[in-house]
Amino acid sequence: MNPSYNTLEALEHKKSRWFQKLFYSSHIGILVVDEQRNNLLVNPRLCQMFGYDEFELTGANAEILHISHQSYLDFATKAFNLVLKGEAVDLDYPFKKKDGTHFWIRISGDTIRKDHEVLWTLVDITPRIHLEQDLHAKEKQLLSMNALVHLGTWEMDLQTYEVILSDEMCRILGVPQGKKIDFSFYLQNILHPNDIEIAQKGFEILLEGGETEGSHLRIFRDNGQGQKEMRYVYQKGTLLLNEEAKAFKIIGATQDITEYKKLQMELQEQKDLFEYQAYHDALTGLPNRFLLRDRLQEKIKYAKRYEKKLAVLFIDLDNFKSLNDSLGHDAGDHFLKELARHMRRQLRESDTLARLGGDEFVVVLDDIVSTQSVTEIIVKGLQSVATPISVSHKLIYPRMSVGVAIYPENGDDPDTLLKNADAAMYKAKNDGRHTYSFYTEAMTKEAYLRINLEEELKEAIDKNQLVVYYQPQIDAINNRLIGMEALVRWQHPDKGLLLPGKFISIAEESDLILYLNRWVMESAVKQHVAWYRQGLNPGVLAINLSVKQLSCEECYVLFEKLLKETQCNPEWIELEVTEGQLMQNPQKAIAMLQHFSDLGITIAIDDFGTGYSSLAYLKRLPIDKLKIDKSFVDELPKNYSDIEIAKAIIGLAHNLNMDLIAEGVETKEQLDFLVENGCPKIQGFYFSEPLAAEKMEVYIKKYT
Repeated sequence: MNPSYNTLEALEHKKSRWFQKLFYSSHIGILVVDEQRNNLLVNPRLCQMFGYDEFELTGANAEILHISHQSYLDFATKAFNLVLKGEAVDLDYPFKKKDGTHFWIRISGDTIRKDHEVLWTLVDITPRIHLEQDLHAKEKQLLSMNALVHLGTWEMDLQTYEVILSDEMCRILGVPQGKKIDFSFYLQNILHPNDIEIAQKGFEILLEGGETEGSHLRIFRDNGQGQKEMRYVYQKGTLLLNEEAKAFKIIGATQDITEYKKLQMELQEQKDLFEYQAYHDALTGLPNRFLLRDRLQEKIKYAKRYEKKLAVLFIDLDNFKSLNDSLGHDAGDHFLKELARHMRRQLRESDTLARLGGDEFVVVLDDIVSTQSVTEIIVKGLQSVATPISVSHKLIYPRMSVGVAIYPENGDDPDTLLKNADAAMYKAKNDGRHTYSFYTEAMTKEAYLRINLEEELKEAIDKNQLVVYYQPQIDAINNRLIGMEALVRWQHPDKGLLLPGKFISIAEESDLILYLNRWVMESAVKQHVAWYRQGLNPGVLAINLSVKQLSCEECYVLFEKLLKETQCNPEWIELEVTEGQLMQNPQKAIAMLQHFSDLGITIAIDDFGTGYSSLAYLKRLPIDKLKIDKSFVDELPKNYSDIEIAKAIIGLAHNLNMDLIAEGVETKEQLDFLVENGCPKIQGFYFSEPLAAEKMEVYIKKYT
């Protein structure tokens, strides 16, 4: 079946959009010329490379970019004709900038239309060319050095171990002419300590009648100013025998090769630098496309041998062109470098992060356990890059689309995995951006639901779709209301009322939890104050603190401001924090909770007994109340372990003079056990489910 016209038109439109993105945001110069060599299109990067404005290059003849008219003719003859014949061209060629300076370009070309228009891509390779030229010059210099310059001779008497030095040898060692030294003096006072063993081994080989190839050694000599300087020498000796074939002397020669050695090391450093530049991205220092392919090939071999899986993540930034257009390419480069550093910190040491060019990155995750583990890493990564990057005094929030291919399901070679991950990335773009897609459709369903829910949650906060419900807290001895816990609900426009279990984990993995909790605090405190002003007695309002709020000084300032603005009595408020959250950073939690406590607010530990907290920290925390977790209440009074744990928590609270409440109470048996054992304050469905504000007001009037 042939594709319809509309389908072809859509495909062409899609290609056009992606070409525009590549054209304007690429860090590679792009030039389109017609058959007469006139410039039809020039992208911003090319203008930046040559120092021209777009209007100066567009419509001008390509000769304007060449060093001379003759160089233009040479290039046109060599390159244009090959391209027009359908052959790809890839050349290193010198060009000139607007200011007349010359620089080197790697230029590649191919025809793009039947009317002989040609698309050229240009990359500035000037640093690489200069390095190559420098390397060639130093190699030539190295080869031309005379191997026998500054040659000193010496001889050692094997009876006395006295060493006689030539004048040149004295100069090399930095000792006065005519000075006689012995072998031990040479070892202890002249030779580098780390090279003594080498010299001794060579000496022993000679004594045994063997031959040596000589030794490269380091010595220390006086530089004439009372200071020691290290020099490099090459030393070779020969054993002499007397008429009775007995060894009596060693003669040798020593050459000062310091300048040769320094040049050799400098040359090696430059070769290492050259190799590094060949395999790393110049902007970010990350592996480039070539090194990525090599590493991916090795990881595939390893995964195949040990029957492991790996994941390839193709990452493309969303709306990067807008950043370049508005702030300039220098700002865009700064953004990419900062983002690369941030992404690298999120990965394991064994993972690979590479930059392909422009705003495209690739991550290789090796030894993955499951598709779900990959999903969790991506979700965490997308949420972590929500931290803004400062660019030109503006805060830019990174957004990216991610495509995922899994080895071996989606390919068993680098090219296939990269191609499939790239295809999945385009699907993520089409699905709304700042999301991710697996190459296999079946793998994406849960991922889409999660990322979509996060986006919807952001809208829910902005559009006031969140609602505060209140669950009563009761003194079971007199059956009176003593307070309530504020619990958030999401009135989803399509899915109806959602409980926290559906969205809190998503909020906690991003900074959304800060905005969500702040909204809950403001709404609940204002409602609570309103009830008191109506003459009602709603008791204490319990509000949950997140671990991020415990690390945020601003949250304390905002809460203090909220109390003042609403004229809320601090004694009406209780802040709950889970035991697990406290243990993530106990020192920080102690300091922050002390701030709240100093305001006169009650502090409670929620889910007590589940977080493996240290009693030493518990003693130092400004805690007023313990809350027995529902997991210890569910099987009361049947489960022996839960009975003992509940009794232990009740006893601990009493001994520390702390208040106490149990949550999740649903049956009379649970209630009776808790009351009988000293915990009469109860929260749970036995008395009431969480209620909307209107119903909670009725409850307050009935039970106070």
